[in-house]
Amino acid sequence: MDKRSYIIESANNGDPIIVDQSVVGFSPADTMHHIQVSVTGLDGGTYRVQFLPVAGFDYVDFESGVAQTSAVLLNNGFLADAVKISFENCGANKDPKACITFIRRSF
Repeated sequence: MDKRSYIIESANNGDPIIVDQSVVGFSPADTMHHIQVSVTGLDGGTYRVQFLPVAGFDYVDFESGVAQTSAVLLNNGFLADAVKISFENCGANKDPKACITFIRRSF
């Protein structure tokens, strides 16, 4: 199994995080089969995970209302050019960070 993990902070303390080739240096659609997302620093809020299909026009909702204590795994055969992580209903002391792991299984 090959995996690559990145921890990315939200710009401006709450703006969505967009992870694509310009951020990680490779196209997730070309190289990875599964994508795992977890988040911290929401101060009671939740997060939403969306993906941009290959050659797509807009982000597609995958899962929303996710608690900080839960992770999201995109593994249903979706090819994503990008993943967008948005933060909702966060408290005043929010400091969002996302850990995104791209996984390729070779078995």
